[in-house]
Amino acid sequence: MVDEIPVKRSARRPDLTLRQQQLMALVAKSLTNKEIASQLNLSEFTVRNHIHRILKQVDAGSRSEAMETIRAYGYSISH
Repeated sequence: MVDEIPVKRSARRPDLTLRQQQLMALVAKSLTNKEIASQLNLSEFTVRNHIHRILKQVDAGSRSEAMETIRAYGYSISH
């Protein structure tokens, strides 16, 4: 029998920059990295880096999990 270890999440709200919030609003609309890059006038590489950092910052394994976590912390990221 394997004991499950609960994932510890920080009770502290992550400090998302305005750019990270803008990016996640576009992720919420199910846009691809290429589409997000085009809308924000960034390279796809930069978008990928932003998303990677956001996932680490909120301890999420996917974009959808990150969105749930960010909304749970009170950010108003809409679809």
